[in-house]
Amino acid sequence: MLLASAIAVAAAGLAAAALSDLVRYRIPDLAAIAVAAGFVAAATASGASLAAAFNHIAAAALVFAIGLGLGIRGWFGGGDAKLLAAAALWYGWNLLPGFLVMVALAGGVLAAAVYAARRLVPQGAKARPAWQARLLDPAEGIPYGVAIAAATALTLRFSPLTYIASGIP
Repeated sequence: MLLASAIAVAAAGLAAAALSDLVRYRIPDLAAIAVAAGFVAAATASGASLAAAFNHIAAAALVFAIGLGLGIRGWFGGGDAKLLAAAALWYGWNLLPGFLVMVALAGGVLAAAVYAARRLVPQGAKARPAWQARLLDPAEGIPYGVAIAAATALTLRFSPLTYIASGIP
C-alpha cells in the first residue's frame, strides 16, 4: 500500500512537471519535491538499508551537480536539473546510466516533434493560446521536463525500490 502511494505521489509530481513545463516553460519546485518524497516513501516501504539509500542519494547528488553546471552554461534549466535529480533518486548508481539514456532518447523524440511542428505549422496562421505560440516559436527552447517525466514514467517500474517492495523475485 505504501509503495502504491509512493508511486502515485511521484507520478503526480511528474505529471505536474511535464504539464507546467509544456505550458509555462517552468517546473515548480513542488513537482520535484513530490518525486523525491515518493522515493523516500518507496525506500521506507522496501526496507532499503541506509547504504542502499545513500547509493541512490549520491547518484542523485551527482546528477544535480551536473545539471547545475549545465544550467550555469545556459544549456539546461534549473527546474530540469531539480526534476532530473529527484527522478535519479529512484535508480541509484546501477540503473542511472540506463535511465539517463532513456531521458536522452525521450528528449530526442520530443525535440524532433517540436522542431517538426515548428516547420510544418504555419506561423501566425490563426490565434493560438500563448503556450502553443511559445512552443512553436523557433527562438524558444525545448520543454525538457516533458522528456524527463516521460522517461521516468516509462522506467519507474524498473527501480530497485519498486522490485524490493513489491516482492517480485
